[in-house]
Amino acid sequence: MDTWGQDPLVILFQNNSQWIYEWGPWVLPLIEVWAVALAFHAIKKARTSQGAIAWSVALVLLPFVTIPLYLLIGRSKFIGHVDFRRKSGKELAPMTMRFKNSVKDYEVTKSELNPFDDVLSELAHLPWLKGNDSDLLINGHETFNMIFEAMDEAQDYILHQYFIIEENKLGQQFAESCLAASKRGVKVYLIYDAIGCYNVSDSYWDRLKDGGVLVRPFHITERRSRRLQINFRNHRKITVVDGKIAFFGGHNIGDAYLGRRPGFNPWRDTHVKLKGPAIASLQVSFLEDWFFVNPDCGVHDLPELTWQWHAQEEDAKILMLPSGPADDFETCGLMFNHVIHQARKRFWLASPYFIPDGKIQSALTIAALKGVDVRILLPKVPDHKMVYYARQAFYENLQKAGVKFYLYDQGFLHQKVFLLDNDLVGVGTANLDNRSFRLNFELTGLVKSEQFVRETESMLDEDFQASKLLEPFSLSQVPLWQQILVRVCRLFSPVL
Repeated sequence: MDTWGQDPLVILFQNNSQWIYEWGPWVLPLIEVWAVALAFHAIKKARTSQGAIAWSVALVLLPFVTIPLYLLIGRSKFIGHVDFRRKSGKELAPMTMRFKNSVKDYEVTKSELNPFDDVLSELAHLPWLKGNDSDLLINGHETFNMIFEAMDEAQDYILHQYFIIEENKLGQQFAESCLAASKRGVKVYLIYDAIGCYNVSDSYWDRLKDGGVLVRPFHITERRSRRLQINFRNHRKITVVDGKIAFFGGHNIGDAYLGRRPGFNPWRDTHVKLKGPAIASLQVSFLEDWFFVNPDCGVHDLPELTWQWHAQEEDAKILMLPSGPADDFETCGLMFNHVIHQARKRFWLASPYFIPDGKIQSALTIAALKGVDVRILLPKVPDHKMVYYARQAFYENLQKAGVKFYLYDQGFLHQKVFLLDNDLVGVGTANLDNRSFRLNFELTGLVKSEQFVRETESMLDEDFQASKLLEPFSLSQVPLWQQILVRVCRLFSPVL
């Protein structure tokens, strides 16, 4: 039969009419019952009311599409990581003792901490450490030149952890530097996120492995219990060399971060170069992840690292705050909420993705109503359209409270930085959205240093000058199609 021009659904029905007549009355109701059951599961398990509404409505109305999506990305808790933590607590105990002994002379004691700082330490399960040097890196070329220079000088080991590694010019330079270090006898360890690096060829990883680099994917689908957890990502970006110098922040490994992505140039990001005892906390975070991606790894198979530190001239106090869906609490969201509530003079935030939950909206509103200078710096050019439209749903009410939005107009803004009063700077990988709060493994470096605060203030001042202040925004004044699109994107923002 000639089917040209016919409705595809009609063709499908004609070709499968016998199956539909025989099994449809049984299968279709069962699928709907399954969808309703999953909707109740979403209502019970979702961490936000928005997420519960988005999933339950979609499951009931569009079960054939939404059921597979829910099974793949609907989980709010990372299965298997709790058991891992129990095991690692025992297996990593010797490493934990080495860490504690190595930093005891640099730990900021509870008597020296105010209650605000103490809460952050409790969230991180790590101590504030003094005696550090911290340098802001705001240029991609400068950042990677320093990273490669440190790698070229490595003598014992290099730890790498990145969400994205691209198989392009910078990615090849990164591979060459790793291979050269390995050839010199340096132990090179690399963790990459399997989803973030999905398009990297096997030959790239094989070349590194053949050259002696110890490569492991952060891959939550390897075990049967984790196969339906692909929505979780390890978003951390870390390089540690010999325990003497480290780098962390927003840069992944790819040409885009050097301003070579058409339509997004120049690329605006922020990284930190670190020396001092706080590197110990980065090593602890890396070792926990290395232990996780090596399920058969014993304590004697862990990398042999340096645990000796020297106080640096700047004497910055630093707390490394790892966060993720395996935490007992929503560490990342609680950290942001706590910091915003402490603001007395200013809270400046730069983030490429801004979809705050209700608690963060309330914290920003209260801060602005108190007279705090609240500024949110966002990219004018979006790289994710749904996120771009979803964020517009938050402009109007926050602007009414006094929050100022700036749209960066000199390329794409990817940095994740905040400045609290004249006291605290946060630099890391966490965005102000549901994914960073509840789905990603993130890392934020919290820095207390007069010098670092001044440098961050100057950096953000320049960014604001390269931006445009958003005029008062009213959703009711935009075209109807945009109003609908914004509301739909906001509805589904908890599952992005």
